[in-house]
Amino acid sequence: GQKLKTYPIPLPPTLGEQVAIADALQDVDSLLVELEKLIAKKQAIKTASMQQLLTGKKRLPEFALHTDGEKKGQPKGMKPSELGGIPEDWDVKAIGDISNVDPENLGSSTAKEYEFEYISLEQVDTGKLLGTTHYKFENAPSRARRVVKQGDVLLSTVRPNLKSHLFVGNEVRDLICSTGFSVVRSGNRELDSEFIYHHLFCHVINNQIEMLISGSNYPAINSNDVRALKVAVPCIKEQTAIATILSDMDREIQSLEQRLAKTRQIKQGMMQELLTGRTRLPFDEEQGEQHAN
Repeated sequence: GQKLKTYPIPLPPTLGEQVAIADALQDVDSLLVELEKLIAKKQAIKTASMQQLLTGKKRLPEFALHTDGEKKGQPKGMKPSELGGIPEDWDVKAIGDISNVDPENLGSSTAKEYEFEYISLEQVDTGKLLGTTHYKFENAPSRARRVVKQGDVLLSTVRPNLKSHLFVGNEVRDLICSTGFSVVRSGNRELDSEFIYHHLFCHVINNQIEMLISGSNYPAINSNDVRALKVAVPCIKEQTAIATILSDMDREIQSLEQRLAKTRQIKQGMMQELLTGRTRLPFDEEQGEQHAN
């Protein structure tokens, strides 16, 4: 404590300037709090929308009613299934029946000079790619084997409860991921892979994964487990409509998170500038005197 007392801090010569600096920093703090609240609210809405749309408890207006036959114009009903109640026009399918799981892997005969970008488990954080590492095949980790294409879904099979899953939306070349992921590729026109991706954050699949890893010391699942995971699937048009809504929500949350990070940086910069006196603010001397009274 004694040492702190002797530590010099640059102090503005007048109270007015001190008040102006405190007010400026207070404004940025208020903005940070507002952004954090907004992000939490948007995330709560996204979670609720996801649970309802992916289970069919809430239908989008264009898919909610019968379009022909004697029930034309009436709301579609629900039916029982092994996943609980699902819409009468949806079907329960195993992921392995509607997609290709781990379709392509680099074999031992791969050219030593082959260069690629590698995604490790640590480089994916709940739907966000944090970066890739450049390797030649001869120097690459032994886990760098799974070939990734645009539209693929990476399902983290090691500690899947951490939800390090990724949807590869952009065009990619020479992208390889760790065998700690399963690659789910839509092999047909009946499956929107982004629809499956959103399921990885929903209780329908998470409950099945929990059952698989409960009681094991090392929480991991394998490709066959992934193939056996069950989902309730509507027609491709409805899958795409649902996936689009949820992805738009994700993008909105991500841009708010970027804005929050930027505002935090601005605050750091302001503190360094204003508290060292490198940048001076215009201030009202009378306001300082009012504070003093």
